[in-house]
Amino acid sequence: MARTFRSFAWGLVAGVVLVAGLALYVRYRNVLWPVAIKGITDNPRAYDGKIVLIQGRVEQPIAIGSYGGYTVQDDTGSILVITKAGTPERGSAVRVRGMVKQAFAIGNAKLLVLVEKRS
Repeated sequence: MARTFRSFAWGLVAGVVLVAGLALYVRYRNVLWPVAIKGITDNPRAYDGKIVLIQGRVEQPIAIGSYGGYTVQDDTGSILVITKAGTPERGSAVRVRGMVKQAFAIGNAKLLVLVEKRS
């Protein structure tokens, strides 16, 4: 009887750990692993206000007042990144963590930006 209870208890513990691990993965997967930019641009409402990680190459560094900005291009698309830090050089490889913001949407035209979060 005690052996059966121990087996049940260990099974229960393993199940709880598995469910907790799955919940953490679902909650933090966009922050730990890069998201395809096309996924963000194709479904902006799903990402608006969420923190994600992207990676790609810098295409167009620009100055926006006291802020910097640059376009990041991956194999699937591009997105504008707004930052308070300096802008990387054109062609450099970057990994950027930030919050997706849908600035506006008119018909099919939409402006999405990623506001960089520094840790």
